Amino acid sequence: MSPLPHQADSPTSTPGRQPLKRRLELDLRGDLTPDRLDRLRRNLGLVAVNSSGEPANTVLGERAELQPNSGITRMVMTFSRVDAQQWSLTIDAVLDTDLDPWQCLTEIACRVAGLSVVANLTAFDSPHACQFCGRYVLEVEGWAESLRPGHKVLAPWSDDPMFFHGCYHWSCVRASEFGPKFRTELLNWICGTEHLVTARGEDGLPHDTMRTGLGYTRHLATVPSGDIYESLRFDRWVFAETAGPIHFLDFDQALALSQGKPLRGNSGGRPAFLPERPGDVIAGWGLDELLNFLRIRDLYQDLIDGNAPEYSFWRGAPKRSGYVLTYSLSAIRPIPGDVSEFFRHYLPRYALEHSLPN
Repeated sequence: MSPLPHQADSPTSTPGRQPLKRRLELDLRGDLTPDRLDRLRRNLGLVAVNSSGEPANTVLGERAELQPNSGITRMVMTFSRVDAQQWSLTIDAVLDTDLDPWQCLTEIACRVAGLSVVANLTAFDSPHACQFCGRYVLEVEGWAESLRPGHKVLAPWSDDPMFFHGCYHWSCVRASEFGPKFRTELLNWICGTEHLVTARGEDGLPHDTMRTGLGYTRHLATVPSGDIYESLRFDRWVFAETAGPIHFLDFDQALALSQGKPLRGNSGGRPAFLPERPGDVIAGWGLDELLNFLRIRDLYQDLIDGNAPEYSFWRGAPKRSGYVLTYSLSAIRPIPGDVSEFFRHYLPRYALEHSLPN
């Protein structure tokens, strides 16, 4: 087979890496001699890192693909030794990457090198993949949510401006190095009014476009866990965690917090596309079974522990490439106590000034 063209010396040499969200994993078996390893590297355009005689869990080759006309990494391929005759090839790529051609080419190259493909796994992607970790997002208010492209919020991980859209776990935002920048960009939208933003379009060129902000223009307070903003038009507030997550609050919700009550998220019916068909048994599943099926229970452990989740199956239908689930899920929203304390002092005065019940 003809070697694949090589575009970068090493993934670590690229200056503008953004989070990579699609993942292909090949589990390989076989005896890989040094000459076969060299052939595999040539065919896949991998840069040699270590030799085949290195111990287990050693990276033997890497390759990076860059986005045209920018320093952004679109794909990273890694070949590793797992054990004596066990090997792994992974591809991590940005969300819009078509992995099918890469899977075909890599499987052929591995077989030419004398390896058997024991298993392959493609991480689920759009529209329900977390933009920060790449794993499935089961939406629930306060814990895992989504942002639509019409809001024109800029992606936090690129110096080349592009619009963010998709799903995310708030825990991933808190843990990400891009969390603070994501928070800033969300607040630019939430706390602004109508203003121009510049983003790169599908033609690869920057374009100015009008963004309508939400108008939470009054900064009320900074509390230990974050900042509180107020809308001057409506009885609504925003609490922005220092770590990144944003929480919208209406008057009744702020009143409940001021009274020391736990605040439960909206449990309305939500559609979700599941990447695999669970069968009819899903109708009898609880939340634990669903999270285990989606392989994301670890991401929702904090929600499960002490936040009283309530889950219901509404309906579902198999599709050609998966399953459409309609469900309801709510839990106590993770609003810190210092926010409740702020509203305990602030809301009575606000209600009096605006002739509202308190």
